[in-house]
Amino acid sequence: MHPTVIVDRYDAGHPWAHYGLQVATRWDDEPTRDDVREALRAVSDDGVLVSGSPATLNAVVDGLQRLGKTAQTPVAFLNGRGYDADRYATIGDATARFVNHLGLPQTLEALLQTDAMQLPLARNDIGGVLLIEARCERAKLRPFGMQAYHDDTLVADGTILGLTVTPDYALDDELIAKVTPARRGAIVTSVGRAVQLASDDVPLHLDGRAMGQISKRTWYVDDRAHWLLRATRRPDPQPAPDEPDGPVPGKERRLFRWVR
Repeated sequence: MHPTVIVDRYDAGHPWAHYGLQVATRWDDEPTRDDVREALRAVSDDGVLVSGSPATLNAVVDGLQRLGKTAQTPVAFLNGRGYDADRYATIGDATARFVNHLGLPQTLEALLQTDAMQLPLARNDIGGVLLIEARCERAKLRPFGMQAYHDDTLVADGTILGLTVTPDYALDDELIAKVTPARRGAIVTSVGRAVQLASDDVPLHLDGRAMGQISKRTWYVDDRAHWLLRATRRPDPQPAPDEPDGPVPGKERRLFRWVR
């Protein structure tokens, strides 16, 4: 197997030449869409091997999705190190769970012997993809206003500290959303196909990629869309979260009027 190898500055170092491979592309900075398109132009049936950060994995799968190639191009991922040095970053923990839950091999030898597994592909309303974690959160956990629906359920309505959305790879059509209330209280967890939000301007980190400020976004899972990842297992389904028995996170007064 001879996949196209793409690495970034967080690559942990692997014996490429020993396995007859060479690095085709190295990104030391955030790649542009043109950079990604050029790197994926000559991808063979053996697919792509990404070594480094989840941000680069997202950029590659996003590029495949825009080229209409996610369903037929296997992707392999070797988790790098050092990309979560910011003490406020959580993508390192989220990526470790992603690697563990899907049984991703973390040696080059094992990875090259692993078959590709079909997984649901979560997308957003502006054409991007979500593989590991989308996080809406201000620095130092400063509160902000948001109204969010998970399918038809109102999950945030006022001032909160953060929202995370992750694909549930145990199933083919669900996202997991977690809302952290501004006041003391438990994090509210919900499951469903689509998460829609309207909010104050808030930074979005998508699989570790800094996407700037957003005020609206929708993520959804369409069970007709898939991507291929070299992984050894699907995680076991988790029990559905209990229905919240308290108020929706946020102040009682509504800060936003949802427009459908």
